Amino acid sequence: MTHVVVTPGLGTSLQDAGRVGHARLGVPRSGPMDQLHHRLALRLVGQSTQPVPGAVAIEVERSRFLPVKTTNDLLLIRSDVYEVADTGIIKRNVSEAPTIHLDPEHFAHIDQFETRAQHVPSLIEARSLTVTGDYTFPEGLVIRGDATLP
Repeated sequence: MTHVVVTPGLGTSLQDAGRVGHARLGVPRSGPMDQLHHRLALRLVGQSTQPVPGAVAIEVERSRFLPVKTTNDLLLIRSDVYEVADTGIIKRNVSEAPTIHLDPEHFAHIDQFETRAQHVPSLIEARSLTVTGDYTFPEGLVIRGDATLP
């Protein structure tokens, strides 16, 4: 399998598990400095619990990603509040990102979210958005200030 890193930054590196047992040949061990988090990162993307020969993690600087832990975060990152610059750096287009609260009964799982958020509202002028109940975002919706839907 081939992967291409399109816009690497100064802090981007490819990390394999290292080359244990070759010091006598002058080959340094190398590998990731943080073995635990390297293994956890590979596990999170579907690697097995045991080291896989040739498995590589791409380590990137923090400015190139935002953590997305909930569908609230996902709606925000997909909105016009953020954009990815030509350099690959994620840029926030407002001084402070709005607070998002989506009804967990209808938005907690990605399939629920994808069904209801096929059209992401403009949030660049929003301070907060709360969605209660079973709501589907219409195309062209613009949120300003504090809003509760429906």
